[in-house]
Amino acid sequence: SGETLELEVCAVDVVNASKEQLETHFNADNELYEYIHNAITESDIVLNNQQYEEGIFWAFATCSYQTSNSRTVVYSTIKPRIENDITSSKPDHCD
Repeated sequence: SGETLELEVCAVDVVNASKEQLETHFNADNELYEYIHNAITESDIVLNNQQYEEGIFWAFATCSYQTSNSRTVVYSTIKPRIENDITSSKPDHCD
């Protein structure tokens, strides 16, 4: 049991796993951010192309059947929370 995270898909890519593999180790943060940026912008479907230079980022890979060794990679991050507290958006003059 733990916290449930609501994720937001930002891109989906179908890759040939014989030629393209997920990178999981980086020597510096800027290498990671560059990899994420390139992975998103070069994906088959891009839903959200914002910068992901902070926070946690996920890449889920599963088998696909477009070719004999295809994988579908789904890139996601934590979905931003929307504040539902009406008092937090009340103008100062409404006291």
